[in-house]
Amino acid sequence: MLSLSRRQILRSGAVGAVSLAVLAEAAPASAAPAASAPGAAKGGKSLLTRSRFAKELGATFTMRSPVSTWKARLEEVGDLVPLLRVGDESRFSLTFSTTEPGPPQGAFDFSRPGFEATSLFVIADRDRRRYVAIVNRL
Repeated sequence: MLSLSRRQILRSGAVGAVSLAVLAEAAPASAAPAASAPGAAKGGKSLLTRSRFAKELGATFTMRSPVSTWKARLEEVGDLVPLLRVGDESRFSLTFSTTEPGPPQGAFDFSRPGFEATSLFVIADRDRRRYVAIVNRL
């Protein structure tokens, strides 16, 4: 009998959400304007790159939902396993932390001065003080 843990289901949900964002980003220009695709900047360039977040390591972001905001610090930009390429621009994880318990998992806009707001689906830990986003743009 197949047994799945809650953690495995949550991980697959995060990967699925990011995969949907990636598929929308990779859609032909005739399907939708690039700026309206998840993860796309106004000029059509992707907002979901490792180097863009790596420059912000240690910075505090505003994590925004339609009803509230929280402050979250970018703690880590990590590799995904299996490692295909060190420093892969399209496959990485982001770990954020909050000083107070934040929201449950979900999609939030992350922004800060000089950093274009970027939507990420994050999974919260049990205490809702650490959040992980997975970017896997194949």
